[in-house]
Amino acid sequence: MKFAYIGILLSVCLCSCLKEQDKDKCSFDYTVTVEVKDKNYFNISDFVGLSPVDEQLPFRMYVRDLSYSLLEQTTGNPITTVSAQPVTHNDQTTSLIFPSFKEGDYILDISGNTIASSRTDIPDSRRILHPNGAEGTDIYVGGDTLSFHPKATNHAIELQRTKGYLMIQLEGVPDSVSQIGLQLQNVYGETDPALNYAVKTSVNKLFTREQSSLTNLSLYAAPTPANEESILKLAFYSSDATRPFMYMPDIVLKIKRNEISSVKINYKPEGGIEIWVYADGGWSQQHNMDLE
Repeated sequence: MKFAYIGILLSVCLCSCLKEQDKDKCSFDYTVTVEVKDKNYFNISDFVGLSPVDEQLPFRMYVRDLSYSLLEQTTGNPITTVSAQPVTHNDQTTSLIFPSFKEGDYILDISGNTIASSRTDIPDSRRILHPNGAEGTDIYVGGDTLSFHPKATNHAIELQRTKGYLMIQLEGVPDSVSQIGLQLQNVYGETDPALNYAVKTSVNKLFTREQSSLTNLSLYAAPTPANEESILKLAFYSSDATRPFMYMPDIVLKIKRNEISSVKINYKPEGGIEIWVYADGGWSQQHNMDLE
């Protein structure tokens, strides 16, 4: 059974179709089929050890909740807004059903995985990708202008991923390191359903040894602004310290939508650190420094 949002229940009856001669003015049901477009990252095959996700899984395995708004095209007035409804069925697509709806043009704005994310109140329904500088979620968006009329009662919309995925691999991290603070500077802060990005922001995340081994760190990150670069900063803390005892040199990289970015940090056995960045299909060394 399709996951159906009974999206609009009008308080006033919209033309009840009692007269055959008025059938073209009658209300009718309209169905929007929602699909997930970006199930795998574009470049996942570049990384040995990462397996592509099965693309035939249920919708909820990629997008666990949906939010959407329907607006009148001419006025921009919202007809209905639904927030973070969980997807519970096992179908590969989801249906939004608008029952007893009158003919007209509307704008539908959909997003997924927004439970822990923020939404702005500005008219173009932008999504805040890193609320308060936090990682946020793996947000998906989609939308379209819909013409509701009796000869076209079905429409399909694809959801696209808004962020990239940053992986940081560390080898030979000393046991004295108990926490690693991450800051990623200069990434986009907002997007709309058509993936028009705007605003610049920074993202912060703290990793502790209690949570992981500090050998594989990850971050859902919004893309780097066009023709610019992002800066990754890492700070290393010892146990119970409030100040880091070491900072990594700035790491320059570009985050791309629906792509994996990767950084390797190797503690050399003879002392020192090498930092490698994956870009344009290959690894390049960005830093090679000795530790005193």
